[in-house]
Amino acid sequence: MNSLKLLGRIAWIYSTLISIPIRGLHELVIRNIPDRSSVLDIGCGPGLLDVELQLRDNKVTCVDALIPMAKISTRRGIDVAVGSIEMLPLRASSFDVAITTLVMHQVKNRGKAISEVMTALKPGGYWVAAEFIKRTLINWAFMDYGPFQHPGKIISKWRFGVAILLIRRATNPC
Repeated sequence: MNSLKLLGRIAWIYSTLISIPIRGLHELVIRNIPDRSSVLDIGCGPGLLDVELQLRDNKVTCVDALIPMAKISTRRGIDVAVGSIEMLPLRASSFDVAITTLVMHQVKNRGKAISEVMTALKPGGYWVAAEFIKRTLINWAFMDYGPFQHPGKIISKWRFGVAILLIRRATNPC
């Protein structure tokens, strides 16, 4: 069983247990998102980060591949579309910032996923990716497709082999 299927089965347990240890990672992500931005959170999980972003006057749109996680987020007042990062159900060039938090290790077709995220961003927008960039003893079981390797700039490091990457969408040439 891959980690995505496991998360679907234990969504309510995950949403309860993860809230405290993940808070520090969410704080690192939030530091990189200006207030009043249009934000796309892909793989929003239980919506913990999104509640904080909405309190800062951000317009947040969420997508999660797991129906149980979407239901938990909805109970928190978050509007969630069910969909995959490899085929986002959104209009192109719609968001100032995209976020993924511990998502890319569960994505098989990363090239397609990266293309979808970049397409969703407005020209000059950027992606804050809080992702496993190396294997550690703690994250080994969740590494379905290995660490996320991308040429984005590492702007911060957290625990368990997680780094915060800033990946910019190029502006349209004039």
